[in-house]
Amino acid sequence: SIVNAVLVFTLLYIGSSSAITLSILSPIGAFLSGILPSIMLPLLGIVAIGNVLLVVSLKITNKSNYFIRLIIPSTIKSLFIGFMCYVTFIFLHLFNIPKLLLLPFALNQLVTSVVGIILAYKVIRVCNLEYLNGEPQV
Repeated sequence: SIVNAVLVFTLLYIGSSSAITLSILSPIGAFLSGILPSIMLPLLGIVAIGNVLLVVSLKITNKSNYFIRLIIPSTIKSLFIGFMCYVTFIFLHLFNIPKLLLLPFALNQLVTSVVGIILAYKVIRVCNLEYLNGEPQV
């Protein structure tokens, strides 16, 4: 949730190019720091693209109501990561993981994305921060 909040905050407060860059670098940093176990190395690209999809879809839905901004980007990210994990684990036979374990992983992505978006908007509101140039940089 915190990583997603930082991505969304970066998008809204700094701009989309910084948020996309951070989206790509965050899973690499998680791996290099040991937060992401080495068995998950094949997922680095999938998580990075999922993060980019979250940022880009939030940028696209920025003018929509709050519910749409929560649900659409989070759903896109979780469906992409869930599907790509399925392809990686099942079709490529990289790991012997039961299919049912992939569903909680995708649902976790959905929940943490929604919570991250909520946190980012709350931080901006509670801290009374102004967006760069007076409006969200999306």
